[in-house]
Amino acid sequence: SGRTLQVVSDSPARGRLNVAAPPNVTRTIVLPDGTESKVELDGSFLAVAQAARFTSLTSAADNLLRRRVTGFDTDDFQTYTKAERGLLAAGGVSVVTLDAGRLVLTDPVTTEQAGGALTQFNDPSASGQKDGVTKAIERVLDTNLVGVVPEDLAQYIVTIKSFIGLTISSLISAGEIGPYKTDTGAVRNISYLQDIQVYHSATDPTKFFFRYFYNLRYPAKRFMG
Repeated sequence: SGRTLQVVSDSPARGRLNVAAPPNVTRTIVLPDGTESKVELDGSFLAVAQAARFTSLTSAADNLLRRRVTGFDTDDFQTYTKAERGLLAAGGVSVVTLDAGRLVLTDPVTTEQAGGALTQFNDPSASGQKDGVTKAIERVLDTNLVGVVPEDLAQYIVTIKSFIGLTISSLISAGEIGPYKTDTGAVRNISYLQDIQVYHSATDPTKFFFRYFYNLRYPAKRFMG
């Protein structure tokens, strides 16, 4: 995945590609006459099972680490040694491990792990949090601000900032994303001056540009002592 599945740094697909191992799995199905048949499947089915498991999580900040996937046979499920699992994960492959009869995700990663290896892209839950924030802000702005004819542009920009800030603050309170912090690591309130920027287009009076900043939440994966 480090060679063929990398995208440009500003691509929306960055951190959203998933390669699953093992590459081949089986599933036993029951036919209409009651007989059973074992069907051979490729790794894309395992990848879809991981994606489905991720969408079932109740919070965008939840992650797939040590979550179970189901629906595949375990008697012939390919296994890897610890060293092999480490090599695969470093190569941007999410490995499903057979553990005491259960199929468990031991180190879920995106293909970014084999590229830039930035945490905000190689952890699947990061994309879920980003999507949650984006959709929430789009919904709030569309519901409350589209179609309004501002009487005072400066005040209207303050209003835009307020809606964005309240949305982000509510997501922080719900645990969907991480809180803002000072340089020393202390939790702080949102700064409408630094964390949210809104600009009125110089060429189109009907257009406004905005940017905002927030922190993601990450799972604890490794302990060394």
